[in-house]
Amino acid sequence: ESISSESMLNVGSRAFEDCTALSSISFSGTADLTLGENVFQNCQKLKSVKIDQPVTVANGINNLFANDFSLEEIYLPTLGFTGTDDTLHKMFGANFADPKTYSLRKLTLGYVSAISDNFSKNMTALESLTILDLSNTYVGESAFENCYKLASIETPNSMKSIGVCAFSGCTE
Repeated sequence: ESISSESMLNVGSRAFEDCTALSSISFSGTADLTLGENVFQNCQKLKSVKIDQPVTVANGINNLFANDFSLEEIYLPTLGFTGTDDTLHKMFGANFADPKTYSLRKLTLGYVSAISDNFSKNMTALESLTILDLSNTYVGESAFENCYKLASIETPNSMKSIGVCAFSGCTE
C-alpha cells in the first residue's frame, strides 16, 4: 500500500501509526507541510519515505520513524536539524537501543547544523548519506562508527575537521 500526494499540508500526530501494510509515502509540492508527532511509528513494512516539499515537524523529530524496521530510504531534502547528539537515534525513537535491527540504507536530509557525535553510530545497513546544506565544518566523534556498509557521504564542500573514531569500522 502506497500513499502519494502533491498538495498535502498537514499530517496529524500518529496519523499512520500501526499501518502495517503501508510500504511507501510520497509527498511533494511547494506549500509547507506540517508533520505531527510519531506520524509513521510502528509502520512495520514501510520501506520508503520521500517528502519533497518544505517540512516542519511538530515538537521535534523524536519517534518520527519509531519501530519502522523495514525502512530503507528516507528522502527529506527540506527538513533541517540543529545538531544535537544522536539525531538519527531520536528520529527512530526510544527503541533504537540496537540500531543494527534497522534497514535504513539511504538518507537524504536538507539542513544539518552539525554532524554531531554519534550522528548515525551503529547504523550497520547505512550505505549512503546526503546532506544538502551543512553549516558546520566538523564531523563529530563516532559519527559513523560501525556503519559497515557506508560507502558514500555527500556534503557541501565546507568540511574541515573529522573527529575521533568518526568513521571507525566503516569497511566498505
